[in-house]
Amino acid sequence: MTRKNTRPLAHIAADIHDLGRNNIFAEGDLFIEAQAACAAGDWLEWLNDEGFSHDTAMRKMKVAKLADRFRKLRNLKLAKTTLYALAEDADDPLMPTIIEALAKVATKAQLRPAEAEHAILVVRLRQEFGDDLPDATLFALDSVAGLPWAWVGKAATALKAKKPTSAEDAKKIIDDVRCAPAHDDASPETGNGDAGGDHGGDDGVGDRGDHGDHGDHGDEQDHVELELIEALRVVLHYAHRPAPKSVTGITSAELVLIETFTRVLQRACPRTRRTPAREGAAAHMN
Repeated sequence: MTRKNTRPLAHIAADIHDLGRNNIFAEGDLFIEAQAACAAGDWLEWLNDEGFSHDTAMRKMKVAKLADRFRKLRNLKLAKTTLYALAEDADDPLMPTIIEALAKVATKAQLRPAEAEHAILVVRLRQEFGDDLPDATLFALDSVAGLPWAWVGKAATALKAKKPTSAEDAKKIIDDVRCAPAHDDASPETGNGDAGGDHGGDDGVGDRGDHGDHGDHGDEQDHVELELIEALRVVLHYAHRPAPKSVTGITSAELVLIETFTRVLQRACPRTRRTPAREGAAAHMN
């Protein structure tokens, strides 16, 4: 079962058991040694006989191989989940930069998985948007990237020019651009070829003037509804993307409030009734 000129598999197994799963790099090295020592076709049988999981053994071997390429990795205080994730992306061209970024924050203190994910994401965002931008600017650019509205390009330009250093400042820049009246996709008057004309009938907005003396209040309410629909469609856009493993910048209480508000909207807009105004607003936002 053991190839010639190798250590006995029993000795390797004993060493792995003695480690007690406290050193993923040493375990990975030993599994690599054991695989090389196994005769052809005996690897899976040996793992099973010794009570080792094949998947776990392979993941630890990948970590050890990555650490052979980047020796600094062995000295970093990273969680196993982070090491496994890095090993899965071992061929990523950004891996040298990622290891260097982690080395700056994981040498003295243990880095939690969420903190490691943040550091790795910053590396990727710098590659996409530029090296000279603050983290808050990078995350704001990522939050609007790919959104389907005309104001997104202007918001990105403003973010890169002003380089906000806080999430609050970045949000204000985005909101200022998004809410500016010049945007074709932020105003009820645009998209129908009649800026300032009568909207009655086709999109349902003008129908509100038939219910008495609403006056300007009706126009204001229409704007609020369109703005709300736009915000909801941003959420919907992200709902089609993989959910993040960690969320920063918003509290759990605020998320509960959003959930409660969504339920209120469900009651206000039942599936069996879709008003002409909402039809027009939805088509406008698309």
